[in-house]
Amino acid sequence: MNRTGWAFGYRADRPADDRGLTLVELAVSVMILGLLSVVSVGLVYTVARSSVPAKAGLSQDNQVMFASTALSADVAGATAGSIQVNANAPACGSGAVLLQLVPSNPSDATVTAVFYSQSGTNLTRSECHGTTSTNQTLLTELSTTITPVCYNAASATSSTCGATTAAIDLSGTLSRAWQAGTKSRTFDFFVVRQTS
Repeated sequence: MNRTGWAFGYRADRPADDRGLTLVELAVSVMILGLLSVVSVGLVYTVARSSVPAKAGLSQDNQVMFASTALSADVAGATAGSIQVNANAPACGSGAVLLQLVPSNPSDATVTAVFYSQSGTNLTRSECHGTTSTNQTLLTELSTTITPVCYNAASATSSTCGATTAAIDLSGTLSRAWQAGTKSRTFDFFVVRQTS
């Protein structure tokens, strides 16, 4: 060692921790960081993949709940004797009608009738305002044809329900194609109408 304090390329009066990293330490650090990155990316990918089917299922659940709420309110507020299932022609617009009724006390005074129709994979609720209609899609991804049934006090029928209507039943299946198959949800709207 010489008198200026230098020995083998570093100053002897510096602390030993002040040397920096060796090439081996740096290589090990980069390798550990790379492994953590690979694990993190894999975890994020797995979480992202599994959240998509859950969101799709929640979307279908929300649609069914919303449709059930609308149907229950419409049937409960229908004028006695106005409920028809499988009507030939809607009160306004066009298309096949699953269920049609006249509201007894609508929130919008211009509403003269409400009807539900299925077009392909969609269930739509329509409000008649004279000869024009406003449409709202309640369900998408229907995979079955909905067949409404009206239950009168005495028996089940699929014609005009009548003043003694006790309940309405609409059922079907929602399906969504998914990776290795199809995810399906069956629904059954059974709405009891009080006649008193």
